[in-house]
Amino acid sequence: MGKSNLQASLEKKYAVWSGELLEVQKSITKIEESHAELSVLRSRATRLEDLVSNAKNIFFEVNPEWDAEQIKPIRPGRYALPFEIGTVSKDCMTILRENDRPMPSREIGKMILERHNIADADWQLVDRVRGAVDACMRSRRDKYVKGEGEYPIYWSIIPA
Repeated sequence: MGKSNLQASLEKKYAVWSGELLEVQKSITKIEESHAELSVLRSRATRLEDLVSNAKNIFFEVNPEWDAEQIKPIRPGRYALPFEIGTVSKDCMTILRENDRPMPSREIGKMILERHNIADADWQLVDRVRGAVDACMRSRRDKYVKGEGEYPIYWSIIPA
């Protein structure tokens, strides 16, 4: 005996409702996990606010003319260089080709900043660019570039 139209329709509705129930339960679980994470984030935010406030007080004690607005926040885990991604890699290889001599990462980094007309770079930016140059060179080591010495490593292009 076959299914009646009523039974077939109800089974279809049952399947739709069951699927929707699974999605709603999944959303509820996600929201509950986010809610648990929210309390952890709020306590961390409170702690960070205290740390920032205390650091400001120390800076003002050491130098009353210190201006917190001059310090640009650095977001952890984010790209923090003032030029597009990939620029460091391209410029590193170009600089090494043009100079045709072994060079340390710091010198290459300063030359990259000069190429982008960044003359007033603070030590933090110079260090971030140097780190990016160093990472770029290490990833290409023994493929396209060779490193000489321990520290600082002098990088040069491997002749073709």
